[in-house]
Amino acid sequence: MRCILAALLPLTLVACGSRPDGAVPDPGLPAPGPTADVGPAARPPLREAVDALVAPLLDGEWVVGLAVGLVTPGGDLFAGYGRAGADGRTPDENTVFELGSVAKVFTALLLARDVADGRRALDQPLAELLPDGVRLRERDGHPLTLLHLATHTSGLPRMPDDFAPADPSDPYADLTWDGILACLSRFEPTRDPGTVYEYSNLAAGLLGDVLACQAGTSYEALLRERVLEPLGLRDTSVTLDEGRRARLAEGHDVDGNPVPPWTFGALAGAGALRSTAADLVRFLHRQLEPGHDPLGEALALTHVLRHDDPDGSDDVALGWHVGSGGRLWHNGGTGGFHAFVAFDPSAGVGVAVLANTGSFVVDAVGPSLLGLLVGEPRPLELTPTVPLAPEQLDRYVGVYELEPETLMTVRRDDGRLLAEITGQAPLRIWPETETLFHWRVVEADVRFDLPESGPATGLTIVQDGAETAAPRLADPDPM
Repeated sequence: MRCILAALLPLTLVACGSRPDGAVPDPGLPAPGPTADVGPAARPPLREAVDALVAPLLDGEWVVGLAVGLVTPGGDLFAGYGRAGADGRTPDENTVFELGSVAKVFTALLLARDVADGRRALDQPLAELLPDGVRLRERDGHPLTLLHLATHTSGLPRMPDDFAPADPSDPYADLTWDGILACLSRFEPTRDPGTVYEYSNLAAGLLGDVLACQAGTSYEALLRERVLEPLGLRDTSVTLDEGRRARLAEGHDVDGNPVPPWTFGALAGAGALRSTAADLVRFLHRQLEPGHDPLGEALALTHVLRHDDPDGSDDVALGWHVGSGGRLWHNGGTGGFHAFVAFDPSAGVGVAVLANTGSFVVDAVGPSLLGLLVGEPRPLELTPTVPLAPEQLDRYVGVYELEPETLMTVRRDDGRLLAEITGQAPLRIWPETETLFHWRVVEADVRFDLPESGPATGLTIVQDGAETAAPRLADPDPM
């Protein structure tokens, strides 16, 4: 029997191109046409266009809150929407969000800074920087280098081979440096490094850890000294002081339920950073105009294409993914947050989108905003969500038999409909029509058999092309 399985994507830093859900955010939009106007006179229309683009996200409850920062030739634009937390405040450019895998761009820049300063080389073998006693196997005499770590071409797995979080709501908290080194000692390469793109949180996090270990300090302290402070990014950090903690948005899962922030025991360079729209806009300005100082040289190094994928879907620079037209981007997600950052060097524009909801829909918002800036609007394509009155939702409430010992209990929680399969947590199902609902945590639908009046008589789950029918048995026990 096919039945819904709870998605485990939040355990693995959900962001990253076509990984893991197949959706590729493509900021490779056509170049601005002669009518594209992002100067001062276009500011009110631009804000109105941003408002109109974002409105369906709030109306359909795709995100709880959103902060947007745009870099245009006519100046910067910030906008906030929804709720930052339970107090109802609206996010703004100083609200703090978790960045998830966008942190990898900063880790790659840290490597580039070391290269620009002469401390490291991109082709330096990783084995030279590991502690004594750690044996890293090579394949056919081809060493794994720092460049491979920064471009997801190392051949290392996505996560350590023994990754088994004690607390799935904070999955990276119990990782340790010793555990990472033990994983490396067990690693058996299956191909030469540098040949195939395969997204790896382990590789990116390892890069940050090994650079910090060589410097005799923490990843955060090293990043602050060599990258964050020179860039003036005072609100970008791993740890939060009292002031930034007060501005931290409350994270939510894809169903809108509050979830705790993440902590990192190791692999911080893979996704531990927090930041604000204001800091990311400052960061984008330096990407667009790197300058001629050592950090400018490092920024320019991160823009160079390093791995040219045959079909163009996995082109990468140093930390950045490369879209068609030379636009650079990265997305990132944790259990309760999602981020998207992109810029177009030729057009001089950039976008930063921060959401306090762990939803991939943000990966569509970023390219759509970039499209507005280059005069090529790209509307969002969202699965429709229809409003249903409480009395209508009550018609679906009941217990449905998937198998003799596997039931799906449907109940109403205020204006939400929750479905709980035996042995799994209750998950929200979202109405597309009066009879068709879908899950947002997995790609699956449920069709209710609804008579002209009265309760539903059954349902059918549709997942991966398979259908599972379930008759309605009884009402759930009263709460």
